[in-house]
Amino acid sequence: MLNILLTTMMLILPLFILQQDISHKGTLTGLWISLFFCGRLNPYCSIIVFTVAFIQFIFHYKRSEKSDFIVPIKRKSLPQFVFFLASMIIFCASGEVLSEYGTYLQLSPEFLHSASVSGLFASFTGPILFGYLCDKRGPFPATMILILTASSSLGITAASSFSPVLFPISQFILWLSISGCYGLLPVFTLMVLGKTHLNQSAPALVFFLSLLWAAVYIQFHHNWGTTEISATALTFFVYLMLAAAFFSFMSWKNRFQIIESSSN
Repeated sequence: MLNILLTTMMLILPLFILQQDISHKGTLTGLWISLFFCGRLNPYCSIIVFTVAFIQFIFHYKRSEKSDFIVPIKRKSLPQFVFFLASMIIFCASGEVLSEYGTYLQLSPEFLHSASVSGLFASFTGPILFGYLCDKRGPFPATMILILTASSSLGITAASSFSPVLFPISQFILWLSISGCYGLLPVFTLMVLGKTHLNQSAPALVFFLSLLWAAVYIQFHHNWGTTEISATALTFFVYLMLAAAFFSFMSWKNRFQIIESSSN
């Protein structure tokens, strides 16, 4: 239950940042998500980061003098975008399942410990890295790089059955993409929907994604058992990343047009 609550808080946290009129939204959002991932060391760290972000939002948020008028180019892009978000959240919720693949392979404790440490370090690095790429290259190229990174982690994880030394590397890349996903997706969503439509859709999106994350997490960890399904899950995640790439492309192609105009 605590993990589900923390995930919901992590989905809400970027909204505090994106509501403010700031530059380098990707990097700043990634920095806050990176700090939030300190909860992997102690859950109270995440709660403190969330509280500080909320207080900072209250004192610094100012209503923009401009309003966004959103002209939907193609309404069919919204379901595609929801499918994309769902694909990435399922992948993120399954991170610990893939981490159990080392146990399934019966790797030595040294390899498992190295994988755990590398994954933890990647959790702090991923949001900042992909946030920077978002600011530097744009949300869509950064999202494509994220999906390619996630896909490569699956391939390296599978290859670790032949070379155990690859497993710590795969865990680093895996958690780099999972943590980067939480930092990049909010900015990608802002660019696709626009600020006004994001504000309107945020409660429903956060509720849906939290519910989906919880369902996947509970299914994997309490009903099936992570070690038993970790091997067969790899193939599923490959198809999941292909679906995410397709739906992200279609969403970006048919995204809403944002027209900023003075409210006066």
